[in-house]
Amino acid sequence: MRASVVAAIVLLSAVARADDPSLLSSVTLTGTDARPAQLRRYAGKPAVVFYEDRGSIATNQALKDALVEQGRQHGLLGAVSVIAIANISAYNFPPAREIATAFIRRAERQAGIPILLDLSGALQAPPWTLPDDASTVLLLDADGRVVWRHSGKVPAAESGRMLDQLRQLVATG
Repeated sequence: MRASVVAAIVLLSAVARADDPSLLSSVTLTGTDARPAQLRRYAGKPAVVFYEDRGSIATNQALKDALVEQGRQHGLLGAVSVIAIANISAYNFPPAREIATAFIRRAERQAGIPILLDLSGALQAPPWTLPDDASTVLLLDADGRVVWRHSGKVPAAESGRMLDQLRQLVATG
């Protein structure tokens, strides 16, 4: 998985409230193949969610690189879901939607993970309430509850704390 590509596209904004495990089942996004993609398929193990628009793709590249490195060093890659979500609601009209989707499809192939599309801004609405113009990173426990979140650039020290918390979630099953 190329972290730079993942950083270039992904995901979730600032103030998501996921006190309820049903949050993952509350949203259906779209895959780059235009098929519905339900977030509930990621329940059952810890997950890191990246929610980004075009302007925030590189904001948290350092965290993405650290996540890949830590995943390799500590054997987390198979134990954690990485959920990349591209906020393309500003481009949800032809031909912009098709151009954006083609770009994301190429990035998805390079990254080796699915990149889901938020075409309508669904994650900007309650209960997620994510900002539409920032990189947001969420850490979810195996039940889909948010245990850590940050919008904007994640400082290095905070990144380390999030990765420590992720390792704890994996260790406790």
